[in-house]
Order: sequence, then structure tokens, then C-alpha cells
Amino acid sequence: MALFPTRDGTDSASSADRNSAANQNFENPGSVSSQQNVQATVSGAVTIDCEDGEAHEFKDVTGNITGLTLSKPVGAQVIIITLTDDGSGPYTFAYTSTVEGVGGTTYSTTVASQTDIITLMFRPNVSKWVELSVGTAIA
Repeated sequence: MALFPTRDGTDSASSADRNSAANQNFENPGSVSSQQNVQATVSGAVTIDCEDGEAHEFKDVTGNITGLTLSKPVGAQVIIITLTDDGSGPYTFAYTSTVEGVGGTTYSTTVASQTDIITLMFRPNVSKWVELSVGTAIA
């Protein structure tokens, strides 16, 4: 069975076969789950276990995040972190030393009552995370 149809239309794989092959990426041992991990209240030192999935949401940031640690990255993994300020902020935000920002600057503060979304990618060849994008003050 071919995983991708050919241009001449000779691929005889059904859509069920193609869906089954695609879903194997999420079911194989050692692959990263596609689930979203939600933590209700956070402040202080926070650790994200990257084996737990790609999406991590902190629904209620109640104080400064003094150090975000990203543990157990899987390959060149991309993760998305969503932070929602509890309304009493802004709060400061700091990564551990394993995160680099484009141009040397990384995300550093929340906005009161707003949501921020951060996308990071792990670079296994240098054992560092790179902050790819930051969306701030999303209502």
C-alpha cells in the first residue's frame, strides 16, 4: 500500500488505510502524544514533561513564573504553551537557561487578564530550545 496517492491516480489504498497509517504516528511507543495538558493554577518554578504531549496550558497564572523547565524532550519536538493571567498581573516569566530567543530576547511578562501563546522547538544537536513565536495579549 502506498501512503501517498500517485499523480496518475493508480493508488488503490482506501481512505481508511491512509488514516490508519497516519494514526500510527500517534500510537507507536516512544512517540509524543497529541493530547493537551492543562494545569489550573501556576506560579513559581514550573516543569513541563515534554513526553506528556505538545500542548500545555496554564489556565490561571497567579504569580511570577520564576523558572520554566522543559524536561524529557523527544527529538526535534515542537511544543505550544498557553498562559492565561488571572487578572492580577502582569507577572514576570523566566525560562531556565536551556531556552534561546530569536535575537537573544525571550518572552518575559504576562498581560493582566489576557492569554499568551508561546511556540518552542527543541534542537537536539545543541540540547537547547528555541522560542519560535509568541502571541501576546490574546483576549
